[in-house]
Amino acid sequence: QFTPVFLRKGTVFGYSPRMRYDLVVNTFLRDAWTKGRVSVNGGGEMWRPLVSVEDAADAYIHAIELPKERVHHKAFNLSHKNYRILELAHWIKHVLRDKRQIDVDVAYAPGQPLRSYQVSGERFTEAFGYTPGHGIADAVLRIWANFEQGIATDFENPEYYNIRWLTLLDQMQSRLKRMGKLFPEPKDVSRLISAA
Repeated sequence: QFTPVFLRKGTVFGYSPRMRYDLVVNTFLRDAWTKGRVSVNGGGEMWRPLVSVEDAADAYIHAIELPKERVHHKAFNLSHKNYRILELAHWIKHVLRDKRQIDVDVAYAPGQPLRSYQVSGERFTEAFGYTPGHGIADAVLRIWANFEQGIATDFENPEYYNIRWLTLLDQMQSRLKRMGKLFPEPKDVSRLISAA
């Protein structure tokens, strides 16, 4: 009865309870808010397929609901659009033009290896019957409105950066092994209460 479906998501953007400020759109927004500028490396020539967190969630729901023969043991690229990074920076600047003046700094690093890739979502559209439609503008304005309300503005929180978060969890796991249990077993709690 099991039907595996593989969704290869583009770089996700948008608000979520555990923000990701290590993903390009969200990184640009963090920097626009904190510095009034976004930095684009490698001349911004790199391509990225992007998809909103809403479209990702919808795709998972549809994958569960679609007939087995349309999705069984198939892989699908899930993206809204392929963007050049420099185009993306200027688009975000344009969307926020009434909120704040933002500068776009472009750095060129000749010879530096840069990740660049595009994907086709044709197979997804054929099987799922729609194209992911949440664009960047709405997500940018929503995140900006959250910033204005002080939501997810503790930008140094390691939880918002996967590498920092996983490193912290790994360090904590090592410490807990050395320290032992933080909390007693339930049977020991009963004894402690009785003794009190």
